[in-house]
Order: sequence, then C-alpha cells, then structure tokens
Amino acid sequence: ASLSPAEFDVGMYYLREGPPAGLASRRLYDEDVFPVCAPQYLAGRRLEPADLPGETLLMLEDGQRQWMSWQTWLAHNGLADARPPHKLVANQYPILLQLAIEGQGIALGWRHMIDRCLQEGLLVRACEASASLGGGYYAVWPQDRAEAAAARTFRNWLAQQSAESQ
Repeated sequence: ASLSPAEFDVGMYYLREGPPAGLASRRLYDEDVFPVCAPQYLAGRRLEPADLPGETLLMLEDGQRQWMSWQTWLAHNGLADARPPHKLVANQYPILLQLAIEGQGIALGWRHMIDRCLQEGLLVRACEASASLGGGYYAVWPQDRAEAAAARTFRNWLAQQSAESQ
C-alpha cells in the first residue's frame, strides 16, 4: 500500500515489513491467521488442517494480494499441493465473514479483527492450526511533522489496548 504522510496524523496498518520512508511506527499486534466458521457448521466435528480442503472454503478474490490466501495458509500447514474443490469467492472480507457466520463455509480469520465474533459465539475456530507471514498491525504516523495532542493520545491508547490484549 502507498502511504502518504500528508494524508493522515495517525493510522493503523497491516505491514509485512517496517514502515515506508517518512513514517514512524509501533507494532501493535502480530499477525495470526486461522480458519473460522459458524458453530453449527462444524456440527460437533473437530477438524485438522488436512480436513480443510474437503470443506467449503470462503476465499477472497486474487486481487487482494496483501491478505493471506487459503493456498498460502494450507502450504504453511503442510498442504502445499491441496486443491480445494468447494469454494465461494468474494471481493470483500466483511462479506466472507457474513457467509461464515451464516454457516456457508470456513473463512480465514485474522486474530484481533475477528475477536468480537469469537467472543460473541458467532464464529469458532475450525481447527487449532494457524499461520503467519510475519507481518503485523502497526500504528504509523508522519515522522517529520509536529504531532497533534489528539493524535498522540490516540496512538498511546492504541498501544495500551494492544498491551492489554496480549
């Protein structure tokens, strides 16, 4: 993603490496990606990674390259040659989550992004395995600009929230 320091005071971005030139950053959360589905989808089953290619997998279309794909997740869990025959493809992550909540299949869930759905019981982990590309969620801000008090307060609040959830 192209981030211009002139466009914001503080932001929260997913980055695989450090921030682009001109931005300072603080890592808030590590990436943790795992399969999720509605409780009723599992119907009492416990899945292993090797079971997942036989299920209906909810996928983001290829244009969303920054996001981990099912193919990458499966490869990270020893299933590089898997070719899931049953899939539903959408171009927006909220649509995939809604399909998962409605019991239509299994989606990849990013910890911290879906915590509320897990806490409320709308989604459950489909298996215990997870994967990461080494990225994380960062607070970023312009390096060479005087920082507004509101931006600093917000950034400190983000850091406090991330520390409390670890």
